[in-house]
Amino acid sequence: MDTTLSEGQPLVISGKYFDRVKGIKVLLNETECRNLDVSDTILTCDVPDLLASDSDEGDMARRRKRRQTTEEDTAADKNTISKNISITVVLGNFRSEPIAGTFVKEIPVKSNIIQIVGPAAAGVAVLVLLLLGAVWFLHKRKVQQKKQFKHQMFHEMEKIEVRLAEECKQVFTELQTDLADLNSDFSPATIPYHSFDEYALKVLFPAQDDYPVLHDPADLASYEESLVVFEKLIKQEQFLLTLVETLDRQRQVSKRDKSNIAALMIVSLMDDMSYITSILKQLLSKLISDTVNNDMRRMKLLLRRSEHITEKYLSNWLTFNLHSFLVESAGQPLYVLYRAIKQQIEKGPVDYITGNARYALHEKNLLSRITDFSKL
Repeated sequence: MDTTLSEGQPLVISGKYFDRVKGIKVLLNETECRNLDVSDTILTCDVPDLLASDSDEGDMARRRKRRQTTEEDTAADKNTISKNISITVVLGNFRSEPIAGTFVKEIPVKSNIIQIVGPAAAGVAVLVLLLLGAVWFLHKRKVQQKKQFKHQMFHEMEKIEVRLAEECKQVFTELQTDLADLNSDFSPATIPYHSFDEYALKVLFPAQDDYPVLHDPADLASYEESLVVFEKLIKQEQFLLTLVETLDRQRQVSKRDKSNIAALMIVSLMDDMSYITSILKQLLSKLISDTVNNDMRRMKLLLRRSEHITEKYLSNWLTFNLHSFLVESAGQPLYVLYRAIKQQIEKGPVDYITGNARYALHEKNLLSRITDFSKL
């Protein structure tokens, strides 16, 4: 009988009268041999896998023992695993003496693959862990830098707020309005009102101190008859409306020329304000109607750019009617406001060349930096 066995190999036991006994078994380490074939003199069965993992707790000790045996038996041959076994024949209640044997199992090819792939997988896992660690470290460092930058910015903002608060306190103290001084220097009689003629001249002909229309020409006699005829014509509504419409259509007439024409019309007709008002109503009605019918997009710009004689005519008409209102009521508070603003601006340094000031009302006129200065 061959005592070196492997899984699936037939085990043959010789003897006598085997077929006369019932309940005969062949045990390999208490594991029953499979596919037992009984004859008179021979017992034949298939050897099971004696190295398979066991699930019950009783097999744990055998698994540890099997590992020790396997390590010792596979030191010389890396491709096989061997295990010592005992072969026992059971005939009813009779058990034969155990016969020592060896169970040998070849390592599958996949075990070699695992031995090769295992270390490689472990190396890849270690590399991935290193990369994850590096990424985590960089992320942690970046977060730390952001926290430091945020803390630094917060600290700088606090310093700026403290400095601005101090400056605001100082400026507020400097800009305290001394109403007593202002009222003592002011009285309604000191308001420099312009006469109506000077007021009209500055409004109708700005930036022109000496306009020719204010002086009689040397040869007035030659123009007097023509001027009388022209005055009669402009006092006719249809003629005046046609004249304004015709001049507005001429592209050669500039905005400055249109402004002068509107100013001269007001000066020529200022002795009859009711007639001027009537003409203005008709001109405005015609201008609005034409704008609505021809180009709705220009409605937003209507009366804003003074592109037409009518628009400038309206501006001059309002200016003439506001003179008495300014002298009687609105002039005094406006002048007080002007004096108060001027006084506040002059409390700080003012650039003599550019006019920029520390306490200017508009940011464009603020001094870029404050230097040492002395009061004059």
